[in-house]
Amino acid sequence: MSNLFIKIHDYFSSHRLVMWSILIVLISVMTVGTVNIRYEEDITNFFPEQKQDVSKILENLRFSNRFALFISTTEEGAEDDLIDCAEELAHKFESNSEFIANATLTNKIDDSLIDSVTNFIYANLPLLLDDRDFEQLGSLITPEGIKLKMAQNFNQLTSDMGGYISDYIYRDPLNFGTSKLKGLEVMGSNFSYKMVDGYILSSDNKTLMFYIDPIDNIDLPALVKMIESTLKEFNATYQGITIDYFGAPAVAHYNAKQIKIDSMITLNLAILIVVIFILLAFKGRHNVALLLAPVLFGMLFALFVVYLIQGGISLIAVGSGSIIFGLAFSYAIHLISHADHCDDIHTVIRELVYPLTVGSITTIGAFVGLLFTNSKLLQDFGLFSSLLLVGTTIFTLIFLPQFIRVDPDKKGGNRLLRWIDGIAGRSYENNKILVWIILIFVSLSAVFFNDVKFDSNMMNLNYEPPHLQIGEDRLNSFSKRNSGESNILFLATAHESSEAISAYKKLASTLDSLRGRGCVISYSDVNTYLLSDSVQQLRLDRWNDFWTSDRREEVLSIVAQSEKELGFYQGAFSKFSN
Repeated sequence: MSNLFIKIHDYFSSHRLVMWSILIVLISVMTVGTVNIRYEEDITNFFPEQKQDVSKILENLRFSNRFALFISTTEEGAEDDLIDCAEELAHKFESNSEFIANATLTNKIDDSLIDSVTNFIYANLPLLLDDRDFEQLGSLITPEGIKLKMAQNFNQLTSDMGGYISDYIYRDPLNFGTSKLKGLEVMGSNFSYKMVDGYILSSDNKTLMFYIDPIDNIDLPALVKMIESTLKEFNATYQGITIDYFGAPAVAHYNAKQIKIDSMITLNLAILIVVIFILLAFKGRHNVALLLAPVLFGMLFALFVVYLIQGGISLIAVGSGSIIFGLAFSYAIHLISHADHCDDIHTVIRELVYPLTVGSITTIGAFVGLLFTNSKLLQDFGLFSSLLLVGTTIFTLIFLPQFIRVDPDKKGGNRLLRWIDGIAGRSYENNKILVWIILIFVSLSAVFFNDVKFDSNMMNLNYEPPHLQIGEDRLNSFSKRNSGESNILFLATAHESSEAISAYKKLASTLDSLRGRGCVISYSDVNTYLLSDSVQQLRLDRWNDFWTSDRREEVLSIVAQSEKELGFYQGAFSKFSN
């Protein structure tokens, strides 16, 4: 193998133009690919592929892609001030053409949204009633039960609350769908809030919340900057009121920003440390360039091949790849330092080809092993690191010898290298004190290694600036969670909706079992509203069987009679009869 590289060296030595042409073309082509590569900044790439599939689903859920804004005060009875601030802030956003082009704002809940939910419940009521509901239905439609309920309706309509509940009573005087509407309240029971004129306020009336929903393919950094500048302006204007915000897009933006900063710092520090060592160990700036060139070539090579294979790479993987720089630099250091001990370049190549190739193959193989993991980030890291070492090895063995000049009169290197060689050349195995120290240390490690605790909270991978942490605390203030409790989102996915529903029902059964054992405090169950086609047909058939023409006429007749007796206007309950 050494003869091959010697022949390549001799050919390039006598054909310098060919060597430079090949090197320039390679660097140019690789640079083009590197410039066009797509850098991914998604922290979830660390998770296995199955977890990444879930993250893709979450990206398509509207609530996971919104900003929540919180207007807070410490004063009592300041609801009107919060609402006034919310209205002015909403006007500020909605008068900004750039904001309108990138996002929509929901500062209050529209009555039409509530009506649409109610309409859904009553339009699908036959499908939502189970066995227990039909038992209750049988007791509600007795003549006595109907008359009693109609009398209660009259009292409620003539009370102070009558204007707020009249639509519900006229639509469903016998409360057929009330239990299903209450079921929706149970789904939101983990949150403590109330509605005031359509605005969402915390239970203590000290925080008002509304939402900003970004549109697809927005300029996220520009939107975050716009939101923060607007909130900063309002915080300076309103005394006694603070405005904060929180949202997954903002967390993603700051994660991406921090990843870029950390990657640049890590890479630059690694290069700086190596350059300082090179300057101390090797005289002349020429050697610095020679040691940097293989690594830079290897990086270009790695990014170019990654671009050809998959088009993009995790920026975290590239930043983490800086730890490989030490290995990559060692290849060039071996060649240059070894030249100080040899009489000609042929001897240098002949003596180093075998150890460099074998050493690089074993190291590259270790990183290639990461390609078989389930984590996209680890796969990217393994691919980038192995390719970087391949490129560095190629440059070190083929191109680097062209730039090294062996001087037989200067051997042994400088004082630092001789000092390092002296340390490495000592027979430490003959030092009994050192051997015993190592044995004791290994024995203690064997005893205590199981006591090492690993951080199992993957959320600690996230970076959140202090102002977003304050916003997250505001969001948690709307939750009924106690200290040490947390909310977990479960998703049931499948290729077909029926399969997803079946998977969800199994999940709900498991959660119910965990709640019985005290492992789960509560959970929101939507089983009532997710039904397979067969169950829907069974319930529809039961509804039709229950409401015979005679029973229907009897119930409507009693309702009409009570309507007349209690003084309701004629046709007041026409929605119910229809």
